[in-house]
Amino acid sequence: MRNPIILLLALMLPIAFASCKSESYAKKRKAELAAWETYKNDHRLQISTDSAFCFAQPVPWPDNLYYEIVKGVWLHLTADDGSQRAAQYGNTVILRYKSYDLGGNFVNDNIASRDGLVFVYAPGTSDPFYGLNYACAHLHQGSKASVIIDSKYGDARQQEKVETIRYEITSTTITN
Repeated sequence: MRNPIILLLALMLPIAFASCKSESYAKKRKAELAAWETYKNDHRLQISTDSAFCFAQPVPWPDNLYYEIVKGVWLHLTADDGSQRAAQYGNTVILRYKSYDLGGNFVNDNIASRDGLVFVYAPGTSDPFYGLNYACAHLHQGSKASVIIDSKYGDARQQEKVETIRYEITSTTITN
């Protein structure tokens, strides 16, 4: 009869070594925050929490001006007409975008998609995910924007990778 302790150790060792190889969330998060600081400095971003100042700027906003909606979600308007329809609770919103990591590498897009990213707007919810939901509160029919989203407000893939992503919204449609 085999010793159950030896058998248990034989089964547990590969799991223990596998978990040692993966990077901890804390290390990934530290790297993500460092990458954001580097990106912010390299691009000389002017981050403002003053909505009155930002939304008083002519659109397109200066290249380096970003409005901090919440700590972790930054918005830069490139096309917006405030007289157009804004998203209200229950409206269907359709966003078309391309996304990039902070190194400029392409991540994803839905430009060629027949439908785009379609969701029913409910302020402050995770539909489609918190970062884009927060940004939609500041977009109108036809808006274009750059939205930088920290992993804690991103989609599942972004949260899993612990990676800040820049979304280039090329089209905003608001219906019903």
